Amino acid sequence: MKETGIYIFIFLALALTIASISVINENLKKHPVEINSFSSYDELKNFLKTASQSGYGYQGFGADLLRTTAVGGAPAGASKELSGGSADYSRTNIQVEGVDEADIVKNDGKYIYVASVRNVSIVDAYPADNLKILSFIDVNGTAEEIFINQDKLVVFGRQNYDFYWAEESVGIAKSDFMPPYYFSPKSFIRIYDISDRENPNLVKDVVFDGDYYDSRMIGDHVYVIVNQPITYTDDDIILPKIKYDDALVSVAPNEIYYFDFPYYSYRLTTIFSVDIGTLGVDKKSYLTGYTQTIFVSTDNIYLTSQKEISSVDYQWKIIEKVILPAVDFSTAIQIKKTMNGNSTFYEKEAKIQNLFENYFNKLPESEKKNFEQKMADKYKDAEAELQKELQKTNVYKILIDDGNIDYIGKGEVPGRPLNQFSMDEYDGHFRIATTTGNIWDETSRNHIYVLDENLNIVGRVEDLAPGEKIYSVRFIGKRAYMVTFKKVDPLFVIDLSDP
Repeated sequence: MKETGIYIFIFLALALTIASISVINENLKKHPVEINSFSSYDELKNFLKTASQSGYGYQGFGADLLRTTAVGGAPAGASKELSGGSADYSRTNIQVEGVDEADIVKNDGKYIYVASVRNVSIVDAYPADNLKILSFIDVNGTAEEIFINQDKLVVFGRQNYDFYWAEESVGIAKSDFMPPYYFSPKSFIRIYDISDRENPNLVKDVVFDGDYYDSRMIGDHVYVIVNQPITYTDDDIILPKIKYDDALVSVAPNEIYYFDFPYYSYRLTTIFSVDIGTLGVDKKSYLTGYTQTIFVSTDNIYLTSQKEISSVDYQWKIIEKVILPAVDFSTAIQIKKTMNGNSTFYEKEAKIQNLFENYFNKLPESEKKNFEQKMADKYKDAEAELQKELQKTNVYKILIDDGNIDYIGKGEVPGRPLNQFSMDEYDGHFRIATTTGNIWDETSRNHIYVLDENLNIVGRVEDLAPGEKIYSVRFIGKRAYMVTFKKVDPLFVIDLSDP
């Protein structure tokens, strides 16, 4: 291969890789994203089919969800004391006062509840001298996390291996056993009456296709976030099923809310609302990408997912920032003409590459090395800046109020949050810390954004600690405390009193 166009090969290869993932209609970026629901199965099917043909590529199963495990946080607020128990006992570390988080071990001051693989154990732990196991609950699956609310035990987990028939491809008919060609993992929400700790009694059983992701308990209401698959089979769509005690139903198309905005891999993010007192269950399902990190306040749930970007637009920006300033006027005019022409993406790419090579080959040998170095420097600077466009996070705001679930709006920020502690709500504003770029090529930058109640960015601090990434973040009152990591682990204290 000629010693030519080294860096144009780099960015064209990168752009092609991204293009294989997604191409966005630029008009979508200029208009607010509205939420809608499907009126029929055919409308849902056509929506997904159109998305798959637009360059996004629909994937029913997709990659495994990367669940973020965070440590630390503020101690939970005082809970009601159980009669005969200790007045002072350890609780699950939580992020927001009044918003309890599920755990594998819970303690109410007298009893300890332990989720361990297939069982939940109830231990009489007070006084310690008389410690004994009162009962084991076989959850018919794998127990992942639990809540305690007075005399109710809530268990989340993965159901034992099971099959459903994908009967009548609409996925709404009754189902029994599934054929071997289709399998969806199933998870559960189970509530036990533990007023008699030695004889717990199952009082509510919800089993659903998909994966339990996270949950929060506010008062007597538990909000559960799950990821559910929507799967193509022989050009048909299988919708996820939910079993409420003995009643098996499918998620109906008119129960699915969607945004007129494309994703690489569609999946349902379903939020269940469970009333511990009445055992009533409500839900809302949203067609999104993979939910990756959540933040929950006493009033709102914030869901985040990766935003798909326009690779074509990204490539043109690289050309404008790196290639056009480097070549002569005549070559620049020809490149611009090619960019604005009616040829296909690949035809334009080939022609621009050829124009660049011709220009490079005409340079004196004494200038080529210096030219390549300047190109490398410009590309590195442009890449670091464009990461804010290339790597973005969608933020969805869901109002929760006494068990009710209502969509409020959607926003976006550059970068990716590290975990739930990278997000916060304060005085009506949503605050989030993110990282763009990569440490390995020193394009990483760190940022903090403040969004208003409609999720519009109203404040920002960008480009902190170049070449490093966020290691830890805490929002406390009007300040953010951020530690980045690579060499010296600097601590940033940022005043957010004026958003």
